[in-house]
Amino acid sequence: MNKRVLSILILGLGLSANAQINYTDITDVTLTSANATTRISYDVDFNGDGINDTYLFALDTSITVLGQTAEVTLVSSEFYGTNEMVGELTTPIGSELLKLSVVNFGETISVSSAFINSSTASGSTLYPGAVIASDAGSFGTSGYFANTTNKYIGVKFDINSAFHYGWIQIDVIGNGEEIKIKSFAYEETAGLSINAGDTGVVNVTENELKNSNVYFSNSKIHIKGITGAYNLNIYNLLGEKILQKSAINTSTIATNLSTDAVYLIQISKDSNTITKKLFLN
Repeated sequence: MNKRVLSILILGLGLSANAQINYTDITDVTLTSANATTRISYDVDFNGDGINDTYLFALDTSITVLGQTAEVTLVSSEFYGTNEMVGELTTPIGSELLKLSVVNFGETISVSSAFINSSTASGSTLYPGAVIASDAGSFGTSGYFANTTNKYIGVKFDINSAFHYGWIQIDVIGNGEEIKIKSFAYEETAGLSINAGDTGVVNVTENELKNSNVYFSNSKIHIKGITGAYNLNIYNLLGEKILQKSAINTSTIATNLSTDAVYLIQISKDSNTITKKLFLN
């Protein structure tokens, strides 16, 4: 019997052989807007080395623009050193404003993300730091996190002159009245991307798919190590689907696939998918 065990492609699960998530689940910290002279803040030290990587704060202050003064409540964030966060530079009412962008669960934070830092604004900014959410009275509201729950801030920060990517999970109450900080995580491998909300814990189904055994013999595909119902798609290297089938538990699938060829086998169960490579000879 000629058996070829599949090699795993880093496709469906989004896993990397070198990926290592460092996750910190904290007791929720709620910051409430204070007065004009006091910032209520929380420092985030992703890797626990005693060097703060960024901090979030709540503030109640006032601003004057075009001769008009307005009271402002806001939640914001400041940069440390060359560290950056996912966001953008806007120019409301003629003045520059740094705003953090909402990162949703599962979205990738990587070198291709749009980052801002302390040097992004060329002039004086309307509010201090990068705004998460704010209410400026007659000037309106600003920031993308207002009245949201379980959203993420994307961060790029330095460890020993190498950049790492991470996320901070927050809720925002109102238009800047309060911010709740819930957890944070980062990828320990420098330069490697991280998905928002990824804690590094692989669920049971992911492990099952990853550890499944798929091989070809006697004109049949054999799938072992998966329990319950799952779906199977087979593609050639041109990306053309040549077989689709539903299966349950250990399965043996008769096929007329050509030998001396390579195919991609995509297995899906629950909301998880993995793609493996099958060599036939």
